[in-house]
Amino acid sequence: MKESLIKATSELARVVMLSIIPIVMSGITDTGEISINYKVVSAIALLAALRWLDKLLHTYGESQGDRLLAGGITRF
Repeated sequence: MKESLIKATSELARVVMLSIIPIVMSGITDTGEISINYKVVSAIALLAALRWLDKLLHTYGESQGDRLLAGGITRF
């Protein structure tokens, strides 16, 4: 379970790191100020949480030999 948590958390970190640039770019105004759009942040946070859960289920299912869990959330 520990290895599954580490792999899932690594995936979460990747999603968060890759999402920082679009969040900042979408918030730059004409005057050069950055205004954070919390709807965008919420959508990315939800996506990251679902991606983390999917990766956790997948890696844990693979380590236990459980085909149902190994499919993760999406089952493909």
